[in-house]
Amino acid sequence: MEYFRLTIGLLLPWLGGYLWLAALKQWLNPGKPNNPLLIGYGLFFGYAGLQGVVLTGNALFDKVEFWPILAFVCLVTAAGAIVLSKTRAPSSPDTGFTVAEPDSSTTKALFWLFAAWASLHLLFVAIEILHRPVFPWDAWLNWMYRAKAWFYTGHIFVLDSPTDWLRGTGEALYNVAGNRYPTFAPVLALWAATSLGYWSETLTNIPVLFCGIALGLALYGQCREFGLAKWLSALCAYLLLSLPLVGAHLALAGQSDIWMAGFTGLGFVALLHGIIRHSRFQSLLGLGMVAMGIATKMEGMVWFIAALLVVALTKRLGLVLAGLALAAGIAALGWLTDVTYLELPFLGGIGYADGRFHIPLLGSHALQSFELWDDYQDNFFENGTWHLLWTLTLVAAISLWFTPGGALRKAALAFYAVLLAAQLVIFEGTASGQWAEDWTAINRLPLHFAPALTFLLAIVLHAFWGSRKDSPATKFALLAPLLGLLITLAGATIYLMAAYPATAGDPLVFPAQKMRIMAGGGRVAGDVGIIEHYENNIAILSTGPVQLQAKDLGILQLETADAYTNRFTFFWRNGADPEDLHSTEIPGGGKRWINLGDLPQWQGRITELGVIFYAHEDETAEFYRLTLSPYSLALQLRKLTHNWLETSRWSQKSVHWIPAGAGLSSIPLPALMGAWVLLTVVMVTLFSRRKTGAYLGALTCAFVAWTLLDLRWTFNGIAQANDTIGTYPLVTATHMNFGDDQYTWQLVEAVRPAITNNNSRTIIMAEQQTMRFEALRAKYLALPAPVFAHDGTAQSAPFQIANKLLVLRTRYAEPGYKHATAKDYAGIIDQQTGLLATPLWDKPEGILMSITPDNAPVQSAK
Repeated sequence: MEYFRLTIGLLLPWLGGYLWLAALKQWLNPGKPNNPLLIGYGLFFGYAGLQGVVLTGNALFDKVEFWPILAFVCLVTAAGAIVLSKTRAPSSPDTGFTVAEPDSSTTKALFWLFAAWASLHLLFVAIEILHRPVFPWDAWLNWMYRAKAWFYTGHIFVLDSPTDWLRGTGEALYNVAGNRYPTFAPVLALWAATSLGYWSETLTNIPVLFCGIALGLALYGQCREFGLAKWLSALCAYLLLSLPLVGAHLALAGQSDIWMAGFTGLGFVALLHGIIRHSRFQSLLGLGMVAMGIATKMEGMVWFIAALLVVALTKRLGLVLAGLALAAGIAALGWLTDVTYLELPFLGGIGYADGRFHIPLLGSHALQSFELWDDYQDNFFENGTWHLLWTLTLVAAISLWFTPGGALRKAALAFYAVLLAAQLVIFEGTASGQWAEDWTAINRLPLHFAPALTFLLAIVLHAFWGSRKDSPATKFALLAPLLGLLITLAGATIYLMAAYPATAGDPLVFPAQKMRIMAGGGRVAGDVGIIEHYENNIAILSTGPVQLQAKDLGILQLETADAYTNRFTFFWRNGADPEDLHSTEIPGGGKRWINLGDLPQWQGRITELGVIFYAHEDETAEFYRLTLSPYSLALQLRKLTHNWLETSRWSQKSVHWIPAGAGLSSIPLPALMGAWVLLTVVMVTLFSRRKTGAYLGALTCAFVAWTLLDLRWTFNGIAQANDTIGTYPLVTATHMNFGDDQYTWQLVEAVRPAITNNNSRTIIMAEQQTMRFEALRAKYLALPAPVFAHDGTAQSAPFQIANKLLVLRTRYAEPGYKHATAKDYAGIIDQQTGLLATPLWDKPEGILMSITPDNAPVQSAK
């Protein structure tokens, strides 16, 4: 029954959005119905309407209930069906929805190839959503935390900020840093849980799976509406859904960025379509979609202004230039008269004051400069985050100059210019640049425009191809990709030889038999060292004292069992002081290759090498060997190939950026593929004489390069899906298999009865400040208990505002480490506040204490 309610609760608003959008299209642009477009966009219209219904019902009745909301959604959906049936029949065929040429057996095969490959990417998404609990950091920290708190309290309310909660000036039991974030994503999760009847860490993200399906259908429908062939439209949808960052935000659901890709990205697709084809329906659809993004994420207002600017640049360029000149004149006059700030009625401040730049409706922003060009290079062209999207976007932007002038060129150039200006203003000119510098937002904000960028690739390619003179492919055009590949590989080889010049010497091998166990215990079976026991949950293998020069041995090969899923650490010493101990974390087992020469601490004389393993459930660790080798071209090529083919697993950084194979690679594969494509395009352009056939080689090169990257990503997805299915149960997962979340969950479950009674205010903190992740996870897992996660020492904790303290003890510590005791914390609390702290629960995993005035009774824990 609960699954039936969930299905109805999520599909009915989608149906309503489809019906009302179909009626609107039939009224404004009568013609042949385009169901893929209407179904895709209908999801976002329907869910935006659902958000409004849920918020209105909550405002009127101060509660969120399934049947009353569903009944109203039924009425709205039925009304949409009636309106659609009453809308006048088309009087003329829809001239925008045309087919350029009949399908051949080749184009049919291409259509089904791209459709199947896009569906495979969505299958990976479905596997992750149905098995993996809420995973991304900001999802459980902010977006889903609010949804979960709302579900358990039965109504929607504004949570306190942590600052207000500490001061006692807020009104809510719960606190979260993003308490003022827009409500779209958490309201959808709340509605899914309300439909289901209970909170599920997996099924609450089913709407995100629907979002992925809708993105593909909407983009396909728009391409068909524009007049592109079926195979090219399917290719466009495939390109979008094959982007690793799109896949990551769909699979690791819970944040709002993928919904912004729908509202903002698809909104710009419709807006560009409307501008180019002078379609009133598409223009209104685009502006409406972008406007709905305002209720989805904070950047929504910025993107809506950007949409208006794109319209202005294409429709009223002279007026925009005059406005910019007027603004510059006013700014100059203000500077001369020392009036740099004004307060506008209803709009807020405008100008510069107190070191901040004030923009009406967008708030104030501190001006700050950042050097981000290397970060853009890493993320847009070298990492695996985007495949070749930005390389091909660069090619598309340049190719606009070789296509006939008109609406397409104006609209595309306006969009590219506004997108570039937005990036420069947000990241290069304000304090928000810190989010780009630490790679937390440098990819997530452009993700919002991914559908529009992909759509422009397709229609610019279509226009460019149609503007060439029809001719057979020349021999040079057919040979250009091969010649470009040979030159690219030769350049990569020269780079490796120059960057890592060969050094003399023989490899230094440390097999399991030569390693010493410094902490923990185990045995050697043949050539395999088996770690069976841990000390403070760690085991340390060491070579013992060695004497070697770092510059002579720069390549590391570490071989452990493939089945070892936990992380481990390689460490080395180059001196006797504690500061001379260095390390690098290895994400998992198998054969791992690392260029130690790329690490700044790998220098001088090395005196010890070793590996640290961490206990994980009942898993044993198998160690084979550690090999240090001198640089050589042959070994570099072997390492490079291995790094390219290495599979990665989801991490908390996966929604920010995706590594290209191994985390560290001498030459990232996307950079190599991008160089190949650019070199081929340049050669073809120089010798093309503006003929269609000459560009067939460049098109083939770009297609092969993208599919090679996506083949690797697809095999990575298969490995990831297999790992997820083997790790998490279907639908019923409660905690991550990451960051020792199992132990945090077990600790919270053990103390839950004590921290949920009588609206107790609980502080959660960790024994070591490095355990911030575990403390924040405990806060999320503790719901519906209202808690505050303290990120600091015990001496700075706000004990006076709480009546419970939960301390998470560290699992991993050096031999001889002494854990703090309940008595230690009681002494700190007494000295700081004069309050009485009494242990309620004291285990190796953690401590729970009651904090009361010294004359108040204390209830013992059961």
